[in-house]
Amino acid sequence: MNPYKNCPVYENENYVLRLVEMSDAQDLLLVYSDEKAVPYFNSDNCHGDDFHYTTLDRMESAIGFWRTAYAQNAFVRWAVIDRRSHSASSLLTNYGGAADAGSTSNPLANTSDSTDVGSSNIPTANNGAVTVGTAVGTIELFNRQANDYYHDCGLLRLDLRSDYETADSIREILSLIVPPAFDLFGCKMIASKIPPFAVSRKAAAEACGFTACEEKLIGGEDKREYGDYYILLK
Repeated sequence: MNPYKNCPVYENENYVLRLVEMSDAQDLLLVYSDEKAVPYFNSDNCHGDDFHYTTLDRMESAIGFWRTAYAQNAFVRWAVIDRRSHSASSLLTNYGGAADAGSTSNPLANTSDSTDVGSSNIPTANNGAVTVGTAVGTIELFNRQANDYYHDCGLLRLDLRSDYETADSIREILSLIVPPAFDLFGCKMIASKIPPFAVSRKAAAEACGFTACEEKLIGGEDKREYGDYYILLK
């Protein structure tokens, strides 16, 4: 499957991963304006963007950029949807308040299913966006071609609202995207940045088979060295 022609949807009992939509902006603003969450975002080699967005306009601009990059086969950015909660936009419409995802300590699901956008049986809006649940983060993936150790590597960025930064939640989300990522992006390795303070993220990644790597990722333009990467080999 070519993810740039037909972006797959991955789901289990608690979460749905599907291509990010502009309709996610209100939910994702709660993620990217969350000062507790921002330090966990991987901004390596991102031209100075720290992904701290505090206005709806800025969030919509970011989503527009992600969608353009997707159309240009640069990377895929999935929205992470928690099926158990209501979206911020729907709550604002119905109740005039902001959404709260509540507890995210559910145990890791043992099974998952994959469908594609065109055939998904999840209720969708006319634009294909999943309408049930709250967008609580995003996942970016692409096959990185470079002249360093991380060549032919599926580079994974996971941005989550701070109340989802738990080992159980992260492990469950990773279990949906990591297994199919090797074939989906034709890569030999998956890599994700995990800074030393991200204890829950480290535990979740290690539970999924990732190990710490001492090799540095070299920036494409500034040639800066970036560390704290964990890898999983095919």
